[in-house]
Amino acid sequence: RKLSDISFSGMASRVLKKQYVRPADLIHRWKIFRGDKVMVTEGPEKGKVGIIRDLLKDRNMVVVSDVNMKTRKQRNPETGEKVEVTREGPLHYSSVRLVHPKLGIPVKPAFRYDDEGNRVRVAKASPKRGLLHEEPLPIPPQPKRPLPPYRAELEKETPISVAEAVTLTEENALPAFPFFELGKRQPYIPRDMLTAWKLSKLQQRHPTAPHNERNPM
Repeated sequence: RKLSDISFSGMASRVLKKQYVRPADLIHRWKIFRGDKVMVTEGPEKGKVGIIRDLLKDRNMVVVSDVNMKTRKQRNPETGEKVEVTREGPLHYSSVRLVHPKLGIPVKPAFRYDDEGNRVRVAKASPKRGLLHEEPLPIPPQPKRPLPPYRAELEKETPISVAEAVTLTEENALPAFPFFELGKRQPYIPRDMLTAWKLSKLQQRHPTAPHNERNPM
């Protein structure tokens, strides 16, 4: 039985349109970034050049400006009427090729390490297309991504400089509790279990309690 013969509900059909990609097939080391100039090498849009506007890494696809335009009807939230909206459709990562900024030819990017140990992007040599040796390809500045929720909460915490600032001095320090006097045997009081009020009550009830060496005051 073919997949096309099966009738799906509206929700299931929308899920099938997303073209699920197995985690093993995902590209983990992307060599093209937002802002790169690329050329389409496959499909009906072959030969068109555009700037990468977005990366869909969960589907191994890219969105190129003014390439693979798709028109669909959407409902206007203000008026409630259906209007036609034209947007760029996604293209597969393998169907685009990075364009050399000076020569204007499609090249294969790669990462190398320079003499100082920095990781840089270069264009592989292609004698057939006139590129005799590898040349550096600068990466365009990338927009800052929004922080995930747990990172956003960490940003709201007190800065380390404020937390480590010394604010307790002799002038604003509170006086010590005069529960005991120096030179006298002090009672055994578990400080981790009793509050200051219980400490005072225990001192009143047992003023001559024996000293416990395990918990010195």
